Order: sequence, then C-alpha cells, then structure tokens
Amino acid sequence: MAPGSRKNVAWPLHVVRRLARTAALVPLLTLGIGVLGTSPDWYPAALILGVLTVALRSRC
Repeated sequence: MAPGSRKNVAWPLHVVRRLARTAALVPLLTLGIGVLGTSPDWYPAALILGVLTVALRSRC
C-alpha cells in the first residue's frame, strides 16, 4: 500500500443512497423493458430503453 493512503474510507451518505437506489431500480427497470420487448409493437422503445439502461448501469 502506498504511503499516505487510507484503507477504510467512509463514503458520503448521498453516494450510498444513490447507489442503493440504483441497485434497487435497475433490475426492476430491466424486467419491465424485457416485458415491453416481447411485444412487436413496443420492440423499438424497449430496445432504446434497454441500451440506455445498460449505459447507465455501466457508469456506476
């Protein structure tokens, strides 16, 4: 470990809340997009939402 680095650093509360909210909502959003994607009428919208969800998920 480098000198001056800290081992246990607490995350700010707003970061923890944002990550918890994301962890709870992304699976539900993914399931909803999957349900939309099974209908041929909603396939383009589900595809766009799915790509956005994956992009947002990879940012976290």
